[in-house]
Amino acid sequence: MGKKIWLSFPVQLLLLNFKKNQVIILLWILLFGFLLLDWGKLFGIPYLFLDPEYQGKVNGRSLFILGLGFGIFNASFQITCYILDSERFRFLIGVKNAIFRYIINNSLLPILFIFVFCRCFWKFQVERGLEEPFDAFLESMAFVGGFLWVQFFAFFYFKIIQSTKLLMFSKNIDQRLRNLSLYRLSIWKRMRIQRGSGQKVGHFLSSDFSIESTVARPQIHPVKFQSGTGIFSSNHLSAVVLELITIFLLLLLGFFSEAAIFQIPAGASIFLFFGFILMIIGAISFWLRGWSMTIFLGITILINILFSLGILNRTYQAFGLDYSKQVSYNNEKVKNEASDALFSADSLQTISILEKWKAKSQKSKPKMLFICTSGGGIRSATWTMRTLQYVDSVLKSQLLNRTALITGASGGLLGAAYYRELYLQNRVSKNVDYFERKYIDNISKDILNPVVFSLITNDIVVRLKKFHDGKYEYNSDRGLVFEQTLNKNLNFALQKNLYHYKNPEREAIIPMMIIAPVIVNDGRKLYISPQPISYMTWDKSNRNSTPEFKLMKGIELSRFFDSCDAMRLNFCSALRMNATFPYITPNVTLPTKPSIEVMDGGLSDNFGVSDALNFIHTFQKWIEQETSGAVLVCIRDTPKERPFKKRNNDSWFSRLANPVGSVYANWARNQDQNNDMQEQYLTGSLSVPLEVVTFQYLSQTDLLANPEEGKNEERASLSWHLTTFEKKSIESSILNKENQIALKRIKQLVESDTLK
Repeated sequence: MGKKIWLSFPVQLLLLNFKKNQVIILLWILLFGFLLLDWGKLFGIPYLFLDPEYQGKVNGRSLFILGLGFGIFNASFQITCYILDSERFRFLIGVKNAIFRYIINNSLLPILFIFVFCRCFWKFQVERGLEEPFDAFLESMAFVGGFLWVQFFAFFYFKIIQSTKLLMFSKNIDQRLRNLSLYRLSIWKRMRIQRGSGQKVGHFLSSDFSIESTVARPQIHPVKFQSGTGIFSSNHLSAVVLELITIFLLLLLGFFSEAAIFQIPAGASIFLFFGFILMIIGAISFWLRGWSMTIFLGITILINILFSLGILNRTYQAFGLDYSKQVSYNNEKVKNEASDALFSADSLQTISILEKWKAKSQKSKPKMLFICTSGGGIRSATWTMRTLQYVDSVLKSQLLNRTALITGASGGLLGAAYYRELYLQNRVSKNVDYFERKYIDNISKDILNPVVFSLITNDIVVRLKKFHDGKYEYNSDRGLVFEQTLNKNLNFALQKNLYHYKNPEREAIIPMMIIAPVIVNDGRKLYISPQPISYMTWDKSNRNSTPEFKLMKGIELSRFFDSCDAMRLNFCSALRMNATFPYITPNVTLPTKPSIEVMDGGLSDNFGVSDALNFIHTFQKWIEQETSGAVLVCIRDTPKERPFKKRNNDSWFSRLANPVGSVYANWARNQDQNNDMQEQYLTGSLSVPLEVVTFQYLSQTDLLANPEEGKNEERASLSWHLTTFEKKSIESSILNKENQIALKRIKQLVESDTLK
């Protein structure tokens, strides 16, 4: 019995895949790892499958679309395996509808994955309290339905293609293709494999799922064997045609990636991406066979050379800037942008803003508040919005009124920008209640689905679409999709240019906001503000900085790119530059010669504290004379104090990874230490108090003395997508004891100031 199972066609195909098709198996391992081992949990990858959202909802429709994506991946898997391995099984030559039987017998992995997915999905939805058990079961069946629909279409295609007329047409094409040397070489190698001993198979599943024996089948006559080779070639050609049609349709969908109906769940896009890889493998292997890996590596090297030479240039632009003009970027140019005269003029301009800010408080010496918010995708944006609403309501709408400057990185600054805009709209029209719950719902909406879909269908292969903003033309890419989705989620509240905030900030109607992404090429910061702020780019009082040798910390976008229409920069593009996320939101290339790229400000300071301290240092004398002290309101989506993780019996692999992994794991901790050191030095030099009030997103796990004990609440993932459970976790965190203590402290500071 054991030998019969071992020699069965399904088992032999599974073993052959592990033996010959490691790249294909790697994709399956990744998919199983996402579900069973929580791979990529930090970035929320498992939740893209376990809580797939489509048009803002997780329901049968979203699961059906996810099933369609998996069905396309499975069809690609089956076709590619058939192209690669079918000739190894000689008995298939005498089997009617051989490709059907091959797919049925090669379905152990797909069936196992469907079972694992349905179980994991049902368990996730029920245990998190998101759905009733029966509803979760029905939705898992919708996933199965989407999968079966694609399989039905594939079977229908091969049924039609194997009709007499179409089969003859396919054979004619096959005969014509034999004039090509590469195709003849592929045919010769397939024939050599068929004439060999082949894989030993005892039994296989028929199309009606009955068990048939290969031993009982008649011996294949040499003439029939030769004709069987042609049948194999025709079947392979039909399979490749289906793959090419699918690839074409996926690329065609890229033209409609901005339409809401095509913004499918990100999990489905991952299935499509994996399927796309398999289709390419199948198509290349059909033509090149044994040369496929060599040719593939050669193409990869060629593409790399073309990128290096600038022939292929995959740049991503900031919308609003004029890219027809280029600015020279070098150390001399950067130093020439700073001067004592500009430093003094800009400082006086900012002091006039601070004077107006002070006049609003109607106090002789008010407390000056600074809001510093951390990066962290939608998690941080939602947490920042929730914190600002809650704190401002307790302070009776005095939070932004007392705030002079907002700094931060990534999603946190995005949330702060949204709240500031709502505050501005209320000041102008008096009919916006920025405490409404709907604004938290808006900021927490999904951005990942359309971005990932655009990445797969548009950005990876070719970008043909253009985008015109009314003055300049740009390439349409996933950066544009990110901004369009964000604007739609926020009801277009931030669809403004940089210059729109110049007067509101100058009149101190709203706090100043400095956006500071990092220039990848040299590590300097790109300071984006509608106000002139050259004082942020270098420290005039530093004794090591001289007129001959200025210590430049960054450049101003408004001055450095003045000839490129800098003040017309889309505000969402500025926020996107400060919120780049690896492989999802790409680095932006600026119009310079040589070209420079900018990425997330979190690379330098993920908490925005250093820029706030730099501002306080610059205006130290004014703050000491005109205020009763400065208060840093730090809104962070990670705990300030992290639990110590005990390491026991590390594996050999973990020991190899620890030198690099420990640096990455402690990146935020090192930034905290640097910021704490700057706070300490500045506190010692200020004659007025410098207070720090910290609001932290803390899950129930973070509040435990020993997080490794018991079943604990998981933290929201670092992503541009949040599940319903994660949103609830973020919103409830403001009620934690630590945050309530911080709330009392800031209330005391503001009220004590009010009493003066």
